[in-house]
Amino acid sequence: MSSAPHSGSPDSRLVKRQADATRCALLGGDPQDLIVLDVQLPDLNGFEVCRRLRFAGVNTPVIFLTAADSVEDRVRGLTIGGDDYLIKPFSVEELVARVNVILHRTGRSAESRYLLRRP
Repeated sequence: MSSAPHSGSPDSRLVKRQADATRCALLGGDPQDLIVLDVQLPDLNGFEVCRRLRFAGVNTPVIFLTAADSVEDRVRGLTIGGDDYLIKPFSVEELVARVNVILHRTGRSAESRYLLRRP
Protein backbone atom coordinates (compact mmCIF):
# COMPACT_ATOMS: atom_id res chain seq x y z
CA MET A 1 0.00 0.00 0.00
CA SER A 2 1.22 3.50 -0.78
CA SER A 3 1.34 5.29 2.52
CA ALA A 4 3.44 7.77 4.39
CA PRO A 5 3.86 8.38 8.12
CA HIS A 6 1.87 11.22 9.62
CA SER A 7 4.00 13.59 11.64
CA GLY A 8 1.61 13.63 14.61
CA SER A 9 1.46 9.95 15.41
CA PRO A 10 3.78 7.01 14.91
CA ASP A 11 0.77 4.76 14.25
CA SER A 12 -1.08 7.02 11.81
CA ARG A 13 -0.74 6.50 8.09
CA LEU A 14 -1.87 8.58 5.18
CA VAL A 15 -3.09 6.56 2.22
CA LYS A 16 -2.17 8.52 -0.89
CA ARG A 17 -4.25 6.82 -3.57
CA GLN A 18 -7.99 6.28 -3.54
CA ALA A 19 -7.55 2.83 -5.05
CA ASP A 20 -5.36 1.85 -2.08
CA ALA A 21 -7.83 3.32 0.41
CA THR A 22 -10.70 1.47 -1.21
CA ARG A 23 -8.84 -1.84 -1.34
CA CYS A 24 -7.72 -1.42 2.27
CA ALA A 25 -11.23 -0.63 3.51
CA LEU A 26 -12.97 -3.32 1.48
CA LEU A 27 -10.53 -6.05 2.47
CA GLY A 28 -10.65 -5.07 6.13
CA GLY A 29 -6.91 -4.64 6.43
CA ASP A 30 -5.31 -1.77 8.32
CA PRO A 31 -8.63 -0.21 9.41
CA GLN A 32 -8.85 3.55 9.18
CA ASP A 33 -10.60 5.84 11.67
CA LEU A 34 -11.76 8.14 8.88
CA ILE A 35 -11.45 8.40 5.10
CA VAL A 36 -11.06 11.69 3.21
CA LEU A 37 -12.04 11.35 -0.44
CA ASP A 38 -11.70 13.68 -3.39
CA VAL A 39 -14.52 13.30 -5.90
CA GLN A 40 -12.45 14.19 -8.95
CA LEU A 41 -9.48 11.82 -9.12
CA PRO A 42 -8.46 9.92 -12.23
CA ASP A 43 -8.18 6.37 -10.86
CA LEU A 44 -11.61 6.09 -9.24
CA ASN A 45 -14.38 8.64 -8.65
CA GLY A 46 -14.81 9.43 -4.95
CA PHE A 47 -18.58 8.95 -5.11
CA GLU A 48 -18.03 5.46 -6.49
CA VAL A 49 -15.47 4.68 -3.78
CA CYS A 50 -17.95 5.67 -1.08
CA ARG A 51 -20.77 3.77 -2.76
CA ARG A 52 -18.63 0.61 -2.90
CA LEU A 53 -17.58 0.98 0.73
CA ARG A 54 -21.17 1.36 1.93
CA PHE A 55 -22.37 -1.51 -0.28
CA ALA A 56 -19.69 -3.72 1.29
CA GLY A 57 -20.86 -2.77 4.78
CA VAL A 58 -17.86 -0.57 5.61
CA ASN A 59 -19.05 2.10 8.05
CA THR A 60 -15.81 4.09 8.31
CA PRO A 61 -16.72 7.79 8.31
CA VAL A 62 -16.09 9.56 4.98
CA ILE A 63 -15.43 13.25 4.41
CA PHE A 64 -15.51 14.45 0.82
CA LEU A 65 -12.88 17.13 0.24
CA THR A 66 -13.31 18.40 -3.28
CA ALA A 67 -13.67 21.24 -5.77
CA ALA A 68 -17.00 19.78 -6.96
CA ASP A 69 -19.14 22.48 -5.39
CA SER A 70 -22.62 22.20 -6.88
CA VAL A 71 -25.57 21.55 -4.60
CA GLU A 72 -26.23 18.37 -6.58
CA ASP A 73 -22.69 17.10 -5.88
CA ARG A 74 -22.97 17.87 -2.16
CA VAL A 75 -26.37 16.19 -1.87
CA ARG A 76 -25.12 13.16 -3.83
CA GLY A 77 -22.05 12.81 -1.61
CA LEU A 78 -24.14 12.91 1.55
CA THR A 79 -26.91 10.65 0.32
CA ILE A 80 -24.56 7.88 -0.85
CA GLY A 81 -23.06 7.67 2.61
CA GLY A 82 -20.65 10.55 3.11
CA ASP A 83 -20.55 11.98 6.62
CA ASP A 84 -19.45 15.45 5.55
CA TYR A 85 -18.59 17.44 2.43
CA LEU A 86 -15.98 20.21 2.40
CA ILE A 87 -15.36 22.34 -0.68
CA LYS A 88 -11.90 23.43 -1.87
CA PRO A 89 -10.33 25.80 -1.15
CA PHE A 90 -10.73 25.00 2.52
CA SER A 91 -9.28 26.00 5.85
CA VAL A 92 -7.12 23.37 7.58
CA GLU A 93 -8.63 24.46 10.89
CA GLU A 94 -12.12 23.78 9.55
CA LEU A 95 -11.10 20.35 8.24
CA VAL A 96 -9.55 19.46 11.60
CA ALA A 97 -12.67 20.64 13.44
CA ARG A 98 -14.88 18.49 11.19
CA VAL A 99 -12.59 15.47 11.66
CA ASN A 100 -12.66 15.95 15.44
CA VAL A 101 -16.48 16.18 15.47
CA ILE A 102 -16.92 13.03 13.38
CA LEU A 103 -14.35 11.02 15.35
CA HIS A 104 -15.92 12.12 18.63
CA ARG A 105 -19.47 11.39 17.39
CA THR A 106 -18.55 7.93 16.12
CA GLY A 107 -16.25 7.04 19.02
CA ARG A 108 -13.61 6.05 16.48
CA SER A 109 -10.64 7.67 18.16
CA ALA A 110 -9.93 8.83 21.66
CA GLU A 111 -6.49 9.92 20.47
CA SER A 112 -7.56 13.35 19.19
CA ARG A 113 -4.38 14.80 20.65
CA TYR A 114 -2.72 13.64 17.44
CA LEU A 115 -4.79 15.99 15.34
CA LEU A 116 -3.64 19.52 14.57
CA ARG A 117 -4.40 22.07 17.21
CA ARG A 118 -3.88 25.79 17.32
CA PRO A 119 -1.19 26.94 19.77
